[in-house]
Amino acid sequence: MLQRSWCYAAPLVQHMPDTVIQEIAHGVTGWIEVVSGTINRHKDILLDLCRRVLEMPLEADTGMTHNGGPTDQPVAEALNHPIGHVTQALINLWFKRNPNDNDLLPEEIKP
Repeated sequence: MLQRSWCYAAPLVQHMPDTVIQEIAHGVTGWIEVVSGTINRHKDILLDLCRRVLEMPLEADTGMTHNGGPTDQPVAEALNHPIGHVTQALINLWFKRNPNDNDLLPEEIKP
């Protein structure tokens, strides 16, 4: 199902205006993170969407709460933020290449 959703929806999401992607950033980046470990096509779209999200002015607050108040879990908040999703997606993409010790970031991921 992930491969199928990525195959058909990724080109559509890529053409969405930045304002729309910014509004649904959490959902889009969560999806990108999940598919990043399994995709075999449209890798350029994944990288483009990651770049676009990283360039967006996103709120630092994730909105996570516990017992009605903000959580005091910065790591969990970072991982659940759209930037955390994008970071994990890029790591997943890199690890699909089975990097060796002392390998540098691939040129396509480095920017």
